[in-house]
Amino acid sequence: MRFLIIGLINIGLMLSLNAADYFVDYANGSDDKSGASAQQAWKHAPGDVQATGNAKACVLKAGDRVRFKGGVRYYGSIKPAQSGAAGSPIVYDGNTDGNFGKGPAILDGSHPIAKWQRCAKASDALDNPAWKNIYFADIDYTGGWQTFVLCSEAGNMAIAMSPNPRDPMFQDRVSEFFETPEKLKSNAAVSVYAGPGTWLNKDRPIVNTVKSDNSSAVISPIGDATIHIALNKEHLITEIGIGMVRQHTPVKDVKIIADKKHIQTVQLKAKTDEIQRFKLKQPVKTSDIGFNFASTHGKPKANFTAVRYLQAFNADGVNVLEMKPDQAGGMSFSDPKRFTSDDPKYYDGMTVAVHGGHNFTKHLDVTGYDPATKRLLIQKLNDTVYKTTKYALKNSVRLIDVAGEYALHKQENGKTRVFVLPSSKSPDGISYSQLERAFYIEKQSHIVMQGFQIERYAGKKSSAVDIWHAKDITIQDSEITMCAGVAAVHGVHTDGVHILRNNLHHLPIKTRATRFESCKNGNVIGNTVAKPTGTAVSYVGVKGGRCSQNIVSGFCGMHSNGLTFYVHNKDIVVDRNYVHSGKGNVPLTIQTIVNCKIQNNVFDADGGIGIGIWVSVPFENVTIEHNTIVNADAKSTWKTAIFSNNKGPKNLVIRNNILDGIAGNLPAKFSHNIYTRLLGKQTEANLEEGSQLVKDVNSLIDSNYQTKVGSAAVDAASATDVKEDFAANKRPVGKAADIGAYEVQ
Repeated sequence: MRFLIIGLINIGLMLSLNAADYFVDYANGSDDKSGASAQQAWKHAPGDVQATGNAKACVLKAGDRVRFKGGVRYYGSIKPAQSGAAGSPIVYDGNTDGNFGKGPAILDGSHPIAKWQRCAKASDALDNPAWKNIYFADIDYTGGWQTFVLCSEAGNMAIAMSPNPRDPMFQDRVSEFFETPEKLKSNAAVSVYAGPGTWLNKDRPIVNTVKSDNSSAVISPIGDATIHIALNKEHLITEIGIGMVRQHTPVKDVKIIADKKHIQTVQLKAKTDEIQRFKLKQPVKTSDIGFNFASTHGKPKANFTAVRYLQAFNADGVNVLEMKPDQAGGMSFSDPKRFTSDDPKYYDGMTVAVHGGHNFTKHLDVTGYDPATKRLLIQKLNDTVYKTTKYALKNSVRLIDVAGEYALHKQENGKTRVFVLPSSKSPDGISYSQLERAFYIEKQSHIVMQGFQIERYAGKKSSAVDIWHAKDITIQDSEITMCAGVAAVHGVHTDGVHILRNNLHHLPIKTRATRFESCKNGNVIGNTVAKPTGTAVSYVGVKGGRCSQNIVSGFCGMHSNGLTFYVHNKDIVVDRNYVHSGKGNVPLTIQTIVNCKIQNNVFDADGGIGIGIWVSVPFENVTIEHNTIVNADAKSTWKTAIFSNNKGPKNLVIRNNILDGIAGNLPAKFSHNIYTRLLGKQTEANLEEGSQLVKDVNSLIDSNYQTKVGSAAVDAASATDVKEDFAANKRPVGKAADIGAYEVQ
């Protein structure tokens, strides 16, 4: 073994000695040069599809470094074609040593817009009162506004919206929407909706269960999940059919419901994709039929499942639930206060953001407007419809009334017209995202990307830094902003993703800061995250890793949380993070997870929940200790420091925390916690070992969340293996450790 180790060290030294530096200067370089010095710099980096000559021909080796000139904008997308080696990675460097240019190199995925014209008359801007200050230009863009990022020198611009949001970055907060007392009306033959307690998947909606294609719907939890289909008239039902997706949790008992009454229970066979049909004990006349997924075959591998078909047959054998493509229809609603135009084309090209489903914002295109009835016609909402309609109008030059807003209008010549109301006197310097990725790392290993400023990349299914089926990839000391897509940094099926000390901020259109999917050893450490419009840090199906020392704030979008660990994560450490909620969003959310330590964190709930433990299993071997979780909703009995609606936590330990209340199902081993309020069956007399009530949180911590000298938290914790505090100071200092995230020094 000794000789093997020496051999590996020697190989590493040889790789380092043979390593080369290559220089890239997009402004003044040439791909025909050698790339071996600043004076011989290439224009393009190896791996850029635009590269030619020597830059294209270069084969990078382990230990090589590609140096980008600082302060220069690089307009391109790089896909590394070679791997480094363990201990000798290939490095893409944005001028971290400051010796090649000034400041960081800027990777820019945008294209500047030229030939702006100022509106010459009101009709140019569809009679917008602000027409004199509105500019327009035609660009080669065929997509929609939801994958479009427009930036000025000041930052992200915002799609035109009415009503105007308080913060243009966050356009899905329904508390700021218009509201009309009328419920959305469907024109379809059937309408699909979820029963109480059912959790839905917006990417695979329940309407898929009645479509005549091969799509499917994901629902949870098994036991509570119910799908209802409302018919436009009564039918006499004699038989029902159910088709499941085989690879998902096999459902056993399904309760059949007619007009909200349970009429029969049927048993499904496991491990089959075939539609299973069952005759009813007696025909039932109904206009609303429901399917409750009540139990599983054996222990469920997950608390969600997928349904492909739901059917109900009349005496003639016709499936009255089937929705064929031409039957989807649309929806409509009115708002007498606001829909007053007599122009049938007034709302053409607009999108309506509607509050629906399980507290989601759905974007639906306008399909027409009836000036006689003052009704707005929109696409079908394939989800739950609420009793009143909260909505916002988006994307029309008619809606532009605030500097920094824009709208996109499709032109007959195939181009797209961009309308803007610039923040400055002119629209000069405005550009739109044309490239999807700055870096796309696929099937390579041992690569480091460091020291860049990355901005203005956008794509519906891509990310500024996209990592797939790779190994040992490090993204560090970089800034990523004004990028939209899945995430700023996205890792999928990768072993070893290390996101270190980056500044990730102002990410529009429901974009996360980081996301891991089906990865091993996923590490997010020492990053600053501000104003992502999606969840800041997201782990899905990750085995091993650490989320540590991150500062996360301003995640104010709908269903956008701070740190999220969903669906089969294992062996994760979450420690020393400061997360300040975004007006009611949750600093930390967890679903299925095994072997997780949550320690030394400061979670400011900002009027919401501190830690949300959501429904799903397994949830095992989780320890929550030495955290400070404060500022939950003082008026709520469930928006507390820790809330759980999970029915199956096993081996859950909660100790040595400062907690602004607990609520929900928490079968945990509690000890040595300080509560700032008690709820439910908690009383001072029945508190667990070492725990106490201290109502005045200000007596415990200061404005920086640090434990105060002489407070009830000092020397009050139980013995644990947590040897450091939030600031990496040693624990304990006194006779015992202090309760909370900080140890008094």
